[in-house]
Amino acid sequence: MIGTYIDRTRDIQYLMTRLVADSQQSGNLLSGAIRADQIAVSGQSWGGLAALALAGGDDRSCDFDVPGLDPNLIPPETCVPILPDPRIKAIVLLDPANLYFLHHAEMARIKIPSMIIGQEWNTLESAQRNEESLLARPHSAIQGHPNYRVDIANYQHMSFSSACASINVLRELNGDEATDAELKRICPKEPTPPDEIGNLVTRYMVAFLKTVLERKIGYKEILTTGYALENEPLIEFFETEQGSPDETVEESYFSYFKHQPGTERAKALKDPVLAAP
Repeated sequence: MIGTYIDRTRDIQYLMTRLVADSQQSGNLLSGAIRADQIAVSGQSWGGLAALALAGGDDRSCDFDVPGLDPNLIPPETCVPILPDPRIKAIVLLDPANLYFLHHAEMARIKIPSMIIGQEWNTLESAQRNEESLLARPHSAIQGHPNYRVDIANYQHMSFSSACASINVLRELNGDEATDAELKRICPKEPTPPDEIGNLVTRYMVAFLKTVLERKIGYKEILTTGYALENEPLIEFFETEQGSPDETVEESYFSYFKHQPGTERAKALKDPVLAAP
């Protein structure tokens, strides 16, 4: 897991370096195609974790809690820091892994625009894996502006991939108990058409990146709570997790909104401990 985590951040940095260099080379296929001052990083799950780490840094890439893992068995050379990369000007995170890998204080160092897209709160709660704050946690920590959270109804962790469609094909070809189990895990019980989820994710990503990187003004209306309430029945759009001025929360906790609209809030540990299965 540590190797996967570190390697993804290094791969992203390598690609940024190569793509920018190729873009600046006359006669190259990518000549003039890359705007080095407008680089954004987006990723799903572990890819989202890599984007978070590159935006704010990770002081020790191996300091997360996994049941049964003896820290003394981790090779010291893998416990390296991941430094923030100043070339990244914005991040878009799709259901990013973060609960047990990055500290709340590390994500609080992120000062660039961000958008977090993923599962609506009830979906996370019903998963019963202590992941209710999967999106709210980085949204509450990140200090960049703007900083948005976009919850999509019926969105599952693999919704941004073709996993559900693939499992359905496998079931038709050679259905068994294993594929049936995967079907239940990956495909939502009340599915929103995959194309519709793809359209929603794309629409909000484009509006966000056009606004924060190109400074286009025609997309700002989309990036508001009011627009989602009036026009997007599958979207809950959060511009902040900040509650009322008189709200008090214990030092090791943060509070966040469950739904939009509404004022109902929940609280969670800033740095949760991974419970044994």
